[in-house]
Amino acid sequence: MISALHAQEFPVAAPVLACDDPEIVGTAFYVMDYVDGRVFWEPHMPGATAAERAAVYDAMNATIARLHAFEPAAIGALRFRARRELRRPPGRALVEAVPRLGDGEDRRDGALIAWLPAHIPPAGPIRLVHGDYRLDNMILAPAAPRILAVLDWELLHLGRSARRFFPIT
Repeated sequence: MISALHAQEFPVAAPVLACDDPEIVGTAFYVMDYVDGRVFWEPHMPGATAAERAAVYDAMNATIARLHAFEPAAIGALRFRARRELRRPPGRALVEAVPRLGDGEDRRDGALIAWLPAHIPPAGPIRLVHGDYRLDNMILAPAAPRILAVLDWELLHLGRSARRFFPIT
């Protein structure tokens, strides 16, 4: 997949070598090119200004939108299994992470668990989904809010995109 994404000029480190022979290092592995840039390990980006943080997160949003725009068959990605994450009620961790929605009602009482499955957006086309997309899984340009490489593709899968966002009212 990294080779396919690199061919589309998507920001990934250039693939150098793939080896399926477990005799070499004990498992299959790949080597990718070095990307010189910055990695932020904390989402609030210590030392960054509010404007820089906003620009970085805008770049992240544009990058993930570009990933979701690829038609998997067109870039050779149909070997992954399609999966829709919200088929079953979410776990308690999600409920604790979102204790209040816009109306101020406390949703930790189970109402959120009941609400989400009934409000799943209609399924859109199957698209690539990066299963661990976050700031510390990308390399940024040394002095600009530009994504040079998205990392950690082990959780890549196919999923249906939503045609609309969840309404939070």
